[in-house]
Amino acid sequence: MTSLATLGLEKYALRCLPAWQNHQDWRRSRGFLRFGQRLILATSIALVVLFCVGLELALTLRGKHYHVAIVIVAWFLPAMALFQFLLEVAAAYGGQLRGVAVYRLLFPILVLVLNAGVWLSLASGGVSAALCYGIAWLVAVAVLYAWTRSYVPREVRQATRIAEPKTWMKGALPMAVGSLVLTMLAQTGVIILELNHPDEAVVSAFAVAFQTGSFVVILATATNRLYAPRISALLDRQDFPGLRAMAVNRLFVIGPLTFFYLVLVIVYGRSILSLFGAQYATEYPALCLVALGASVSTLFSLAPVYMHFTNRDRTVLTALVATAVLNLALCVPLSNSYGAFGAAIAYALPVALLHVGLWIYELKDQSLHRRQTAGA
Repeated sequence: MTSLATLGLEKYALRCLPAWQNHQDWRRSRGFLRFGQRLILATSIALVVLFCVGLELALTLRGKHYHVAIVIVAWFLPAMALFQFLLEVAAAYGGQLRGVAVYRLLFPILVLVLNAGVWLSLASGGVSAALCYGIAWLVAVAVLYAWTRSYVPREVRQATRIAEPKTWMKGALPMAVGSLVLTMLAQTGVIILELNHPDEAVVSAFAVAFQTGSFVVILATATNRLYAPRISALLDRQDFPGLRAMAVNRLFVIGPLTFFYLVLVIVYGRSILSLFGAQYATEYPALCLVALGASVSTLFSLAPVYMHFTNRDRTVLTALVATAVLNLALCVPLSNSYGAFGAAIAYALPVALLHVGLWIYELKDQSLHRRQTAGA
């Protein structure tokens, strides 16, 4: 629900804040920051209420009871959504490393320490684990909020706000839809296998293989957060040679890491899957295919960002819908015939085609701009 709660405003922050900083548009920056935080909190609370009411109705109709831990975790959604927004705001102002440190280091440590403390007190359980998880989010949000304030220019905090909610939502919502479609693509294989395949062991094995093979996508998320503000600033200055140099630099950074991950999966994939159980090693081919598709998408993951930042939202969404349709069209018959391997093909091929296709479109667009600039 976090992707729904943020409404794409966290991604829009990476697009607009660096450009406004270039123009010293402090008033619009402050207005957007206030608008984003308030709307995300309000949307999160509304989603939690809807979730709890829907869960109560569904379980009442079935005569079942829900676990309190689920509701407790849900009520921490506002903290999770606000954290995602602040994380991108910090990145937009140059605080990427601190933001990632809180997200990938401080938060897991907090969860581990809090749960260890509860376990030592012999009071461990689902409710206590949910509370520890939520408290860790609250602490992480507080730390990130303090650090983000230190990165936001003083002029922004002192400026009089300008509100343009319609313009901001028009730019943010396509990014939110794009994120949701990509999330759906990551879940389609498991869902269809569960509906289509009689063997639950195959479904479980594919879920493990998919999570292991797509782990490299974290690298794309981290580097996109680093490079997206630069894309915004360079586009604002119409510096297309700078964009090309930045893309080459990123490829030299991320390419070897992605290749190393892919080789690691191919060489040690069976051993990695065996850690979850000997039966999981049978889905080694599916693991390799998923890793290949995820690696291709990681290499070219900035292409959708560029397209959104240059107002090609319709093109991106059309490509995403076509990818989702192809994914479904392939997954249903292939998973029925080839099980997990078929589901892996249905994921890897459309996702790779999506990112490579958008990358080619990006190259052509930048080439056109360079020719126009040279002609002028």
